[in-house]
Amino acid sequence: MTLITHKNNLVRLLILLTVISFLGEIFLLWINSLTTDLIDSLVSASITNQLLHNKMFMFGLMRFVSSQVIVHALFILSIWYLTVSLSERLKLSETHTCYLGVLLWFVSYLFVFVTNDLYSTHSFFATLLHQPPAWDITETQLHSIFKITGCCLIAVTSFSIINLFLSFYHKKNVFRHSMVLVFLFSLLGLSLWEKNSATPSENTSLATQPNIIIIGLDAVRPDFVSFYDKNKPATPNIDQFLESSTSFSNAYATLARTFPSWASILTGKYPIHNHARGNNTDLETLDLQETLPKILNKAGYQTIYGTDDTRFNNTNELFGFDRVITPPMGVNDFLIGTVNDFPLSNLIVPTSLGKLLFPYNYANHGTAITYDPKNFMQLLSEGLHQRDQKPLFLAVHFTISHWPFYWFHDKQAADTSDLKRYQRSIIAADDELKKFLNILQENKLLDHSIVVLLSDHGTSLGLPGDRVTQSTKYQGHSENIKLLPFTKYAGTPEFSLDFQHDYGVDTSYGYGGDVLSLNQFHTILAIKSYGFSLGKPSVIHQPVSLTDLSSTLLSLTHLDPMLHTDGESLTPLITHATTSSLTSRDLFFETSFTLGEIEKENINVSKVLEKTIQLYQINPKNGLIYVRHAAETRMNKEKQQGLLMGPWFLAHYPPSERESMDNKTRQLHTFYQPGFLVLVNLQTGEWTTEMNSAFAKKAPSMLMLSKMKAFFGDELLY
Repeated sequence: MTLITHKNNLVRLLILLTVISFLGEIFLLWINSLTTDLIDSLVSASITNQLLHNKMFMFGLMRFVSSQVIVHALFILSIWYLTVSLSERLKLSETHTCYLGVLLWFVSYLFVFVTNDLYSTHSFFATLLHQPPAWDITETQLHSIFKITGCCLIAVTSFSIINLFLSFYHKKNVFRHSMVLVFLFSLLGLSLWEKNSATPSENTSLATQPNIIIIGLDAVRPDFVSFYDKNKPATPNIDQFLESSTSFSNAYATLARTFPSWASILTGKYPIHNHARGNNTDLETLDLQETLPKILNKAGYQTIYGTDDTRFNNTNELFGFDRVITPPMGVNDFLIGTVNDFPLSNLIVPTSLGKLLFPYNYANHGTAITYDPKNFMQLLSEGLHQRDQKPLFLAVHFTISHWPFYWFHDKQAADTSDLKRYQRSIIAADDELKKFLNILQENKLLDHSIVVLLSDHGTSLGLPGDRVTQSTKYQGHSENIKLLPFTKYAGTPEFSLDFQHDYGVDTSYGYGGDVLSLNQFHTILAIKSYGFSLGKPSVIHQPVSLTDLSSTLLSLTHLDPMLHTDGESLTPLITHATTSSLTSRDLFFETSFTLGEIEKENINVSKVLEKTIQLYQINPKNGLIYVRHAAETRMNKEKQQGLLMGPWFLAHYPPSERESMDNKTRQLHTFYQPGFLVLVNLQTGEWTTEMNSAFAKKAPSMLMLSKMKAFFGDELLY
């Protein structure tokens, strides 16, 4: 009874309950991390020592802890005020006031927990509510709890508002209520400031050069856009753009990962030439002497880049951009952004308050559970309002269509398959395109401009045909089919990086890890003019590369071409200056680092981090995470390479260690697999791994191999 009768017992009770609940949340997250061996990996990783001596990380960590304290203090303060207001009107004793406060705390906490489940469906704490046998709450039950607790809190809040005005009228507890009003008006002012800061501005530039705008949609496969496949869910905005532009139906990325793909777009070079061989490459090792933004900057353009996910994409000012509009880059996003999964802060992150308290999560698709697409669109709108009176080069990359294919309050059921999530994310990307074009229109940026719509790469989803090889089309001895990584029968893997899923030789998963999965490399590419004409809309079927874009844009704006580039200008095809195709192209492909944890449908982020944490190093100057040089050199030798020449595709698989299961003993055995080649005729679907076969002799296979050796050099270990 001493605690109950103490003068400050209500505040102490609320603090005690909140601290216990928050420590419980941390404990549950810790246990979850231990089950994935993530903690052991972090402790043993050399990157841990770097973190402890990195000022940017320590500052970010202190800011994160302080923000959590502020959020939970506001939670306590709100319950305290509601309790005191209700007690004041009902004239409750101090003991009953404490009981009421505890009851309101539990109702509020339950409301937060359930709301987190409904809005942040893939939060760790949301999944807890659906774990049998202890918990297995249905959606109907969750909505019922949400409505009941929500109505209770609305009723108490309404009563408190009435009490607030009555208190002012009777001049009772004026100071306390004044502080509440100041707090409420501060939040209102913050929200209004966010809206007003995005007011469209006039494009007062008198320049004759057109604005150049590149709109990137991450991982959008052309065959999932209704313009190319009418059987797919409608994508009206993408379709409308493609119908009114010059679109290239056979455009390819050079490496199917975001950062190297954008590096090729901006430099006009293959990864082997600009040295962007994968995500999180050390920027100091790249060849960025000549880039599209730098050339346009010298020509009088203001250059801006924006993206809503920088975790594996460190495209920044070093490429020649005057300004970048992104969530904060670096180790704080990588680690702090990942661990911030608490029910209360998850609901705060997408708000204006969340922008101030949790910058590593706000408008950041890398932390998908709290990513609200409207927030990134708001950041873009604000950024365009602050532009100079110059022609604008704007490159924006939207990642909502990239794995994990969900976001804050996406209204997708927790058990939705990845295929359906991907389709839903394509629809969301289509909607983002519409909204962004409206922002450009409001800012008068489409009056005189060239707009490019592209996807940086595609993806493979474990669907038949996601790899260009079919077992029935093999030319040669059928036992040689097993050279390719696939799982032949359930429980009897021939060779696969992922032994948990069964898939055939014509299927694969992921991004940039399978050179025979051309769906990973196949992209959207379309160019359209506003305010002037470049030629009639058309569909070009000639194979082209994203490396061609820089040369094309410089040509269309009549600027000097790049001195060193792997791309070709597509201007003759766009302006119809030629009715024939350009010179026959040889297109080269390469894969990036991959592992079994990302070659599957349901990817566990903790497992991926556990496997890859040893590869990374922190740049002490800017806090960016990059792959260690020694690890990158080793991984470059493990790459698969490919060459597309006419209808023929030649793929090279490097030597590797493989595992095979003994059907009798059910044990895995490791064996050495020499490097080998795969030759495919993309028109007929026929293929082989036997380069001395009659089929291979019909193709220019030796010429193709010679070209690949000349291009990739010592990395081609065949």
